[in-house]
Amino acid sequence: MHCMMYADANSNGKKRMLLIYDCKTSI
Repeated sequence: MHCMMYADANSNGKKRMLLIYDCKTSI
């Protein structure tokens, strides 16, 4: 959840996907 918010704040397509992906993989 935290990662998702952080990614959204970045407002980056590539970076956002990477961040969300990383979080999903962690959980």
